[in-house]
Amino acid sequence: MELQWYVGIDWGKQHHQICLLDGVGQPCAECSIPHTGEGFLYLTTWLSEHTGAAAAETIGVVLETSTGPVVECCQASGYTVYAMNPIQADRFRDRFSPAGSKDDRRDALVLATALHLEPQALRCLERPENSSIELRDKCRIRQRLVQSRVRLSLQMQEVFWRYYPQFETLFGSDLALPFVAALWHRMPNPRQAQRTRKSTVAAILKKHKIRRFDAQEVLTQLRTEPLPVPATTAAIAEQHLTLLWQQLTLVGHQLQELEQQLIATLESLKTDAATPSEPSHDPKPQKPSDCALLASIPGVGTMVLATLLGEAGPAIQNRDYAALRCLTGIAPVTKKSGKSSRVQRRRATNPRLADSMYHWARVAIQHDAKCRERYQVLRERGHTHGRALRSVADRLLLVACAMLHHGTLYQPSANET
Repeated sequence: MELQWYVGIDWGKQHHQICLLDGVGQPCAECSIPHTGEGFLYLTTWLSEHTGAAAAETIGVVLETSTGPVVECCQASGYTVYAMNPIQADRFRDRFSPAGSKDDRRDALVLATALHLEPQALRCLERPENSSIELRDKCRIRQRLVQSRVRLSLQMQEVFWRYYPQFETLFGSDLALPFVAALWHRMPNPRQAQRTRKSTVAAILKKHKIRRFDAQEVLTQLRTEPLPVPATTAAIAEQHLTLLWQQLTLVGHQLQELEQQLIATLESLKTDAATPSEPSHDPKPQKPSDCALLASIPGVGTMVLATLLGEAGPAIQNRDYAALRCLTGIAPVTKKSGKSSRVQRRRATNPRLADSMYHWARVAIQHDAKCRERYQVLRERGHTHGRALRSVADRLLLVACAMLHHGTLYQPSANET
């Protein structure tokens, strides 16, 4: 449906500045609303009074973000929502004020005018399905938990360096693993390491199924000459580590529970299309779901699949290969002027999707002969590791879009011919 009204929202944490333009781009009204339920209810009533639009889809709303409560509230009200990159908004602002002046009212006007003059340069945001919202939010929560785990591990390394460096040297990269916690609780200081028997350490390693560490080697390392630190310093460090272990254990349990929830959600999405709610007399077989199709591609694991469906759900539903290339950072950027011409990596992208594409391609070259052959050819041409992986990911995206369009699972033998 064609837009008839244009709304720019300069969003903030406490208040949002609104500017409304009519069909010819002239300012009609402006207001400021608080970030409350009453504020958004007032916005809906205010727009209805000033536009008199029978259909909310004729009102276009543009913001400098593609996610968040403001976007979700506008989509829930039925408005057509667009996202504008902050760099675009900054360049467009120069048309209004070459001197660089900036305020909330001007920014709202800039956004609304950009939507009126250049709608094709903005990204229209489709309202994602409930499953996509669930996967997206859970993947982001998991990312924050992983960051918390890394932060806690680094804090623990610093404490170990203070009084027990031999433990950090031996297990520095594995502090988040359960068997390391069990060993530390048995040997929290060099004095306890001297008293611990080899059979005790071997039992702990066997219980956690650890084979890359030998009990005698562990004891030999931990029984080296300790730092001559005061007993008070060592006692305080042990208390600090006890608190950090408790936090790390909690984060580990939360991560495990969240990953199980993600697996359960993906399994339900895989079987949605395979089990239709109503019996069908159509002789044609039921096509697999998008989740099942993507899961059949080499390199696609739980987190890659959840991130793709959560962060790029609308693009996957539309089978939009060009949009997926841009969102994932696979599409290159060409800069050409006069005799100068260079192609570089795209930076304006979704960082979560970019990371997922890296891991997708990295695992694919290990399990798929075609991907591995393509990677080796690119490396022989002189491409870097990252550049070669992006080319492999580009091909995988193209294959994925073709599979989604035809509704067929990945077939390695047919793909390699």
